[in-house]
Amino acid sequence: MKKMKSVTIAAAIVAVLTVGVIIAVAQMSHKGGNGQHSKGFMNHHAQFIDHVSDKLKLTNQQKTQAKQILADSKPRFQPLLERLKETHKTSVDLGANGVFDEQKSQEVAARQAEIVKKLLVEKEKTKASLFAVLTSEQREQAKEMMNDFVENFDH
Repeated sequence: MKKMKSVTIAAAIVAVLTVGVIIAVAQMSHKGGNGQHSKGFMNHHAQFIDHVSDKLKLTNQQKTQAKQILADSKPRFQPLLERLKETHKTSVDLGANGVFDEQKSQEVAARQAEIVKKLLVEKEKTKASLFAVLTSEQREQAKEMMNDFVENFDH
């Protein structure tokens, strides 16, 4: 029973962190890290492609395809990120008066969970499209990079 409770708490923490990361990414898509408006979504992903392309030794054609895949994904991600941002604004007020409202909290959590589910599906679609552009060797390198990122994220 104690182990089940620990797993449940860990899952809840991961869910909260995932929502926080997604909200941060949504905010970064509108502003640079210094609070200044940047080129947003496309600038962030262009920098990502440039960084990853060096490590994976992508060809110019692969870079172009990857940039197009990310550009094509923007209209699918942006409305979801906006909806998530709106539900986050709603959740800020919950409990701020010192009173916990279980029903409202459950409603906001359910809306956020549905949006996060859709975001994760879109992320996987985009990832699969990006991986389809890579050679088998590059795919293995990319998987290693992702695993390294996850391991370092825990620290």
